[in-house]
Amino acid sequence: MSIKYSCKNCTKQFHTKVKLEHHLPTCCWLYTPRKTKEEELESIEARLTDGQRDKLLRDVMYQLNQMQQKMNKMSLEITQLKTKQRIHILKYLNSPSMILPKESVVEWFQNIPISQQHLEQVFQYDLMAGIKMCISDHIHSSTFLKIPLPLCAFTQKTKTIYIFESSWSSLDTTKMKKLLNVLFSRFFQLFLKWEIEQEEYLLSEEGQEKDMLYMKKMMEGQKENMTRINKLFASVYTMIQKEQCFVPLSFDEGS
Repeated sequence: MSIKYSCKNCTKQFHTKVKLEHHLPTCCWLYTPRKTKEEELESIEARLTDGQRDKLLRDVMYQLNQMQQKMNKMSLEITQLKTKQRIHILKYLNSPSMILPKESVVEWFQNIPISQQHLEQVFQYDLMAGIKMCISDHIHSSTFLKIPLPLCAFTQKTKTIYIFESSWSSLDTTKMKKLLNVLFSRFFQLFLKWEIEQEEYLLSEEGQEKDMLYMKKMMEGQKENMTRINKLFASVYTMIQKEQCFVPLSFDEGS
């Protein structure tokens, strides 16, 4: 029968004395009361003098300052990199080898087919829902017919849409509002046409209530709300982004 060596703290058994001796220091520490541990650590650690504490604090503050400077430099470099990326995407789009759209983005918005189905989206939800649906339908039909769109987006530049006028440029807030105003006007014209066609129905009490409700949705939809406008164009970005489009980028100073 082999001799077994037992630990007095945890009663764990070992076949050799050497293994027990390896185990004991760790086990003794684990089973030592917390207060005793703290007292032992305090007795081992040397207390800092006021001078040492001040020096340590200065060293820490210096290191934090150096780290902040590095982070600021990295942030600036990232901003510059994004600017160069935007410039070179536009250079790519405006290169002679690119096939240009047959119409500008304004003309494209002016020619988007708007149907009764799109107007029903406005009646059921709101004006932005109708606008989103007609833009989506026109994008899909143009893509199916392989007609170059006067707007595009790339995965290399998230949430950025490029539009074609006389040349390619990035879509900004002012241009967003200009394009939406085109559709606002066209939806309002379609709504007025619907009112004329529904003239007899709109004389009824139910018709008058619906007319007031629909008119309210039309008017509220035209109020400037950048959150909703940005959300609309974010969905447009998702529709047109090219997931694996190769855009050659050059970050040389002389380029």
